[in-house]
Amino acid sequence: MGRKLSLTDIQRAQAVTLKEEGYSIRNIARRLRMSKTAVHNAVLKFNTDGNFRDRKRSGRPRKTTQRDNHLIKRVVQRSLCSSLPKLLALLLQKGTKVSKMTISRRLSGYALKSYKPARKPLLTKTMKTKRLAFAMEHRSWTVADWSRVLFSDESMFEQFTSRQRFVRRPVGKRFDERFTVPTMKHPPSIMVWGAFSSCGTAGLYFLPKGQTMNGQRYVKLLEEKLLLQMEVHKCSIFMQDGAPCHRSKLVSDFLKKKKIRVLTWPGNSPDLNPIENLWRQMKDQVAKRQPSNMNELLNAIKLTWINISKEYCQTLIDSMPHRVEQVIASRGGHTKY
Repeated sequence: MGRKLSLTDIQRAQAVTLKEEGYSIRNIARRLRMSKTAVHNAVLKFNTDGNFRDRKRSGRPRKTTQRDNHLIKRVVQRSLCSSLPKLLALLLQKGTKVSKMTISRRLSGYALKSYKPARKPLLTKTMKTKRLAFAMEHRSWTVADWSRVLFSDESMFEQFTSRQRFVRRPVGKRFDERFTVPTMKHPPSIMVWGAFSSCGTAGLYFLPKGQTMNGQRYVKLLEEKLLLQMEVHKCSIFMQDGAPCHRSKLVSDFLKKKKIRVLTWPGNSPDLNPIENLWRQMKDQVAKRQPSNMNELLNAIKLTWINISKEYCQTLIDSMPHRVEQVIASRGGHTKY
C-alpha cells in the first residue's frame, strides 16, 4: 500500500487550534475527517518545532559527486555523440559505479538529453553565403510571385522500401519476423523526374532502366514535358537544382533558345525546394501499396502522383516566404524544412 499524502499546513493549523480550544484528539479527527494519528503528529510537531511545515527530507544520497557531474557534462559537451557505456566506463575509472539511468538523469538536469540528429546536407561557408544571398534577393517575393514558378526535381523510387521507423513489440522479441523490417541489398529502383506548381502536379518522366541523366536526355525530357507544362500551369519561371546535367552547355543553350527564365538555385538547398516534401509524401504512399514488381511500382507512382491534390501543392507554395525567412534567420544555415 502506498504512502498517504501529508497534511497541508492549513490542516495542521486547524488541528492545533482545535486542540488548544480543548477538543480531544478523537473529536478533532472526526471534525476534520482525518486519522487520530495524523492529528496527534500535527500537534506534537507544533509543540516540538513551533511550526506546521514538514522537515526537509534528506532522501537517498546521490552516488555521483559534484565533480562527477561536472565531468559528465564536460565530456558530453566536448563530444556530443558520447554514449552512456562510454560515460559509465569513464566514471568507473574514477571509482564511481552507477547505472545508465543515473547518468541519463544527470544529463537531463543539464538539458543534454539524447535525440536523433537531423540529417542535413553539408554546407560550406561559400554555400551558406550563396543561400543567404538567394534568400535576401527573394525576400520580397509573395506567394503570388512563387506561384509563377514551376518547381522540378529528380528522385529515386525503390520497390522494397519501408518507411517504418518504430515498432511496438514485447520485450525479447526484437528479432521475431513479425517485428522486423525486411531489407534488400540492391532493390529494383527507378529514377523519376517531376514538376509541380500552385496549380497542382505537372509532368512525370521515368528514366529508362540502367540509364543515368545526362545533358542530352535532360534536353529531350524538357522538350517533351517542360514547354507544355509551363503553358498549362501559367508559369513564367522554371526551377531546377544545380545537378551537373542541369548545368551542361546543351541544357543552357536549350533554355536560352526557348527563352525560359530559370531561377538561379543555391547548391545543397533541398530545404528551399518544396518538391522535396512532395517526394516524401509520395514515397510514403507508394510504400503503403507494397509493390511486388517493377510494373506495380510504376503504377503505384503514377496513381500516387495523379492523386496529389491541388490544395496540397498550394500549401507547399504558401510555405516559400517562410522558408526564405528561415534561411535568413539562420544566416544561410540549415532550416527546419
